[in-house]
Amino acid sequence: MITKRLQITLLSVLFICLSTVAQSKKQTVETLMEKMGSTAIFKDMDKTIDAQINGSKSKFGEKADFDKFSNIMKSGFSGKKLEGYFVEYFLKYTNEDTLQSVIKMYELPLMQEISIIEKAAGSAENQQEMLSFIAGLSSNPPAAERSELIKRLDNAMGGSDMFVHMLENMITSMANGANQALPADKRQDPAELNKLMKNAFTGTLKEQFKSQLMSVWLYTYKDVDNEKLNKYIQIWESAEGRYYLKSSLAALDYIFSKTGEEIGKALAGFAK
Repeated sequence: MITKRLQITLLSVLFICLSTVAQSKKQTVETLMEKMGSTAIFKDMDKTIDAQINGSKSKFGEKADFDKFSNIMKSGFSGKKLEGYFVEYFLKYTNEDTLQSVIKMYELPLMQEISIIEKAAGSAENQQEMLSFIAGLSSNPPAAERSELIKRLDNAMGGSDMFVHMLENMITSMANGANQALPADKRQDPAELNKLMKNAFTGTLKEQFKSQLMSVWLYTYKDVDNEKLNKYIQIWESAEGRYYLKSSLAALDYIFSKTGEEIGKALAGFAK
């Protein structure tokens, strides 16, 4: 049976994380990642994860426990490891010709401009500014037209629904990994465990996550005017845009399912 301590540890992790089957060439995948800015994002990942881990330090009574937890999380969410899994997915499950079309899409001036904005908004250095901006939305809400554009962007990108799905899969993978690492006589039935983890993601919790992500969108594109944002959305609504989004979101789901199970096994030993 998964212990109460391990359940609490898994929840701590949760709050840290905010097609044609034809192989693509590695050079094409690496070119696309450079164009979309994800290579830089993965390189910046270690700083972002480090900041989030340090923010959870108060949850641990013993320094030794925090240090063990910190090492597990930094290893599990290593930017180099995550990038490796991302590339692995694209090499296995995406189509070379379509990726070449996506690369051309990313060479559009508007895509290049907004890609820089997105990278800056997601950097570790701007996390405090983002939190302050989101906190101010209750007293300074966006105009109706802006809210509708952000909702349309979210629909086009499938962002909030996929974000919740990825979190659910990652936490479930962690629980399964931790369960497998336990002695046979202490393991929980996998079907019961999966049901338990799925039930943990209630409708209310899902709506909270979706609302938080919409707030992040508002911050990310705060300096992009409505006309430009509308053109940006239209790009994602194109065939190339939809293909890339479907592939990249599936790749992220692949990443976090794999790392989740690895982290879960490590946490099982830590939380005994």
